[in-house]
Amino acid sequence: MAGVAACGGDGEDSSVPTDASSTAPGTAKPVALSATEFATVQQPVAVVERDPQEDILFIVDRIGQVRAFNRSGEELGVALDMTTDTKASGEQGLLGLAFLRDPDNSWWGFVNYTNLDGDTVIAGYPSDANGVFDISRKRILMTIEQPYPNHNGGGMFGAGDGTLLIATGDGGAANDPDRVALNLASPLGKLLRITPWPTDNAEYTVPSDNPFIDEPDALPEIWSYGLRNPWRFTIANGNLWIADVGQRDWEEVNLVASNGGELAGRGANFGWSAFEADQAFNNDQSAPNHTAPVFSYPHNNNRCSISGGAVAGQALQPIAEWYLFSDFCSGEIYALERVSQDEFELRMLTDSLGKIVSVDATSSGVFASDIDGKVLQLKMAD
Repeated sequence: MAGVAACGGDGEDSSVPTDASSTAPGTAKPVALSATEFATVQQPVAVVERDPQEDILFIVDRIGQVRAFNRSGEELGVALDMTTDTKASGEQGLLGLAFLRDPDNSWWGFVNYTNLDGDTVIAGYPSDANGVFDISRKRILMTIEQPYPNHNGGGMFGAGDGTLLIATGDGGAANDPDRVALNLASPLGKLLRITPWPTDNAEYTVPSDNPFIDEPDALPEIWSYGLRNPWRFTIANGNLWIADVGQRDWEEVNLVASNGGELAGRGANFGWSAFEADQAFNNDQSAPNHTAPVFSYPHNNNRCSISGGAVAGQALQPIAEWYLFSDFCSGEIYALERVSQDEFELRMLTDSLGKIVSVDATSSGVFASDIDGKVLQLKMAD
């Protein structure tokens, strides 16, 4: 597989039937999206907004570059070139980007990439008013050893409370061979949460309200766990959405609602590898009170590996609350529409748009990235 999200199944397939309709029961008018080309880079994997007030968007190119564009799609230049630090191969390369303001109110950009040894690195750079990164002031916050070349996660999110959330996969191969996803002593198969500013003793600190900070056998950086390959996740309206790439049969969407405005997902266990979606998986693993997915789909009809995912927002106002995602093999754009407190309806919104690896929302648009080079802007179809 040429994409970075790890084709669900690692070579296995399923024939479980499924169906997706663009019209939910009781809905009079179907909903569809159109796609127009916004930009071209070599291997786009994400579109990231730093500030809604700026006329800048950043496109992450897996080869090791971050490119800046204005909101009309005109390229402003290369904001970061770290092609000597990483290599785009399989599921490796420059995988994620997030922004936060430091205590002096200056912007920093944080990247998630695999180094030339294949290990995950989280690094930060100051980012000026034009979005250009200062490579002379690079700070490496952490390096995570990767036992296999796949399932590196890669998602990043700068939370409103000033912390940085980092998604890690379960280390790769297949079937969680090292049983790390539920192991609180391992950083793999997790969402990690840190405050990314240096002290005299460390490049970052651990927030005092992290759920396992007082457990001696657990890594204090862990925020959520039990994930296989959370390639993309987001927080929207306070709620945590995770598109977790599946194994042999199922892809899944996880959702944890915010509780009273607190950051969602604290201590959440998503079940892998005791479960794949709702199905029991590794019998030697236990996750009795895990958070089950709100939606899962099987591997058939040319579907294989979920590419999350964003809540549409006001840029697509008629469907602002819908969660949009794609699938690497089908390339179609889907949405989950909440039809009751505990029920979501699957809506299919486009035909195939290519090898889609990410769906991202900004204040001014929603974008789908095709790993073969195109970034597409999604709009309501006429």
